[in-house]
Amino acid sequence: MTRAVPCAVELHDLTQSFGDVLAVDEVSAVALPGEATALLGPNGAGKTTTLRMLLGLVAPSSGTATFGGRRYDELTDRVRRVGAVLEASGCHPGRTAPDHLRVLVTASRLPKDAPMRVLAETGLAVDARRGVGEFSLGMRQRLALAAATLGDPDVLVLDERRGGLGPGQVGRSVHRLHLPAGSIAGEQAQRGHGRERQYSGAPCLLRTVISAGCVVHGVPWG
Repeated sequence: MTRAVPCAVELHDLTQSFGDVLAVDEVSAVALPGEATALLGPNGAGKTTTLRMLLGLVAPSSGTATFGGRRYDELTDRVRRVGAVLEASGCHPGRTAPDHLRVLVTASRLPKDAPMRVLAETGLAVDARRGVGEFSLGMRQRLALAAATLGDPDVLVLDERRGGLGPGQVGRSVHRLHLPAGSIAGEQAQRGHGRERQYSGAPCLLRTVISAGCVVHGVPWG
């Protein structure tokens, strides 16, 4: 099967209100193919809501969120176009990680060797025989990341850039995963420019800072 050309992720004047609460106010950002883009901001800034609108989980009050000009629900072969991790959940505690991933592979008609490939890439292969109920929070986050990359997607959307990986593991894992043609992530802002770069996981070419639902700063990195 011929892979589609990697696409840009675009947010344009994205707005979301919940009753009288304006959660996201005209947020615009672009993640180009080959770049990693981070949405930085404190808790409650609107990062998760922005990503949920990008993935079609919440309908925006106004504005658009697209992959190559198409909404998420308009994409074909979505499992190979977009991988996403918004929270580490949805795994039966009595199942092993390979069993959990095999269910997803069967449902998505992906190659049968994909589970062990992504477990190796996320450092979970050594724990393949353990039940997910025995996993730490970080291991469950890595399992969610493994599930998101089963289809070797063009774009990866993470609500937490590290995805359960420690600072020393992030860069190595990103290179092993070849992540991705373009990616966008939401992160809690850290103090100090150096600390932000340490946790970015891959060279971030654009940093978009969100506060109270608004973009307050957008600058290039590196």
